[in-house]
Amino acid sequence: MKWWREHLELELQLTQKEVSQTEKLQEERQELQHKQLGEEEIKVCEGSKKFLQNQHEKLQKQLQEWQQHSNQTVQEKELQLNSLYRLKTVNLDRLTDMRRKSRAMEQVVEEDRVEQEVLRQQQAEIRAATKLQAWWRGCMIRRGLGSFKKEEDKKGKKKKKEGKKKKK
Repeated sequence: MKWWREHLELELQLTQKEVSQTEKLQEERQELQHKQLGEEEIKVCEGSKKFLQNQHEKLQKQLQEWQQHSNQTVQEKELQLNSLYRLKTVNLDRLTDMRRKSRAMEQVVEEDRVEQEVLRQQQAEIRAATKLQAWWRGCMIRRGLGSFKKEEDKKGKKKKKEGKKKKK
């Protein structure tokens, strides 16, 4: 939009220079005309002068309208740009907040993983201890040691194991 404004300013400067040059030329011509020309030619010259002045006024009005339109367009674009900057700021804030939440969630997930691993290890240790206890009890029972001793008969004799009877 700046280039448009600069372009309009350059056009304005050029037209102002042209107008000033044409005015100087017209003044010089008028002086010469008054001296050299007759009444009829002076009337034609005056008519041309009025026509050129009217054209100049029309162009000045048109130039002002273009400047107003360009200024209005520049203001609208600046408002749009400002709203986009605000939207960008809001989105950056949201992104930062989401990143923070994501990091917090990742930390919770990592802590949960560590807890699960500790729990698995504890369960593995418990299973190993249970298997070890079961093996030890089995050994104690098979050997009849400790509180797992075989009871003796009331007479103090040990029970005899009866084997299989042989068939004859």
